[in-house]
Amino acid sequence: LQRCNEVQQWVMSEVLMCVSLNKRVQLLKKFIKIAAHCKAQRNLNSAFAIIMGLNTAAVSRLNQTWEVRKCPGKFKKLFSELELITDPSLNHKAYREAFKRMKPPKIPFMPLLLKGFLKPLTHMSVKHLLCFVFFVRLLGNEVIGVDSPEVRASVHCLHIIDNQQTLFKLSHKLEPRA
Repeated sequence: LQRCNEVQQWVMSEVLMCVSLNKRVQLLKKFIKIAAHCKAQRNLNSAFAIIMGLNTAAVSRLNQTWEVRKCPGKFKKLFSELELITDPSLNHKAYREAFKRMKPPKIPFMPLLLKGFLKPLTHMSVKHLLCFVFFVRLLGNEVIGVDSPEVRASVHCLHIIDNQQTLFKLSHKLEPRA
């Protein structure tokens, strides 16, 4: 869950720290391509994080950046298609159907996966809950053991601005209200 938030904030930070309009448009296109690639690789957690980062008010309000002449229609169309899987209506029906159709291995959008896990936990006995916690810790240790130090180091050095007011100030500095 934390990683998803970090990626979302990283996307926002990168776009909003890019002063040059042309470079910001290129960055926007790059993030759209990366989100599409993540979806194609069945990594919906990263795809969601990138899409949500681009959909935040501080980034989506940048009209000049999203303008058709600067950001070609094919990227806007691709982004619209990607946005469909993040649609929360009908309890994230579009996401759930897309996820079902994907062949394994696949990485789910973790907040929805956790939501699905937590609902049944409210009715579990203490004994079963302790077994579940033990299983999650064991699984976490296995996943952590797979990481390489190089990957871990590069992932932990993301430049993130996690203050919403700062992000909005950057957004308004880049493109003041008309």
